[in-house]
Amino acid sequence: LFVSSPEAALMLEDDSYYYSTTVITDEEWAVIMGLIFFYVGAILIGIVVTWLYYAIMESSKLQGTLGKMALGIKVTKVTGEKVTFGRATG
Repeated sequence: LFVSSPEAALMLEDDSYYYSTTVITDEEWAVIMGLIFFYVGAILIGIVVTWLYYAIMESSKLQGTLGKMALGIKVTKVTGEKVTFGRATG
């Protein structure tokens, strides 16, 4: 059982032999929320960087990522033309 404040823990004092209470302070909540925002931000940045890498590389004059270029593969439309940024994104 998690208790949000020392006052709430005191209210449970009569039944304390039934519960193991942990009081989380405001500072601990701030740290937890900070870590959550950090990890969510890091994941979003990773997604954006990956998307931009593939879309920019495949729609550029190079027509592929570094791995595709190493294998001699080019990303094209069915007609052989270079793809647009929007198509590369799709």
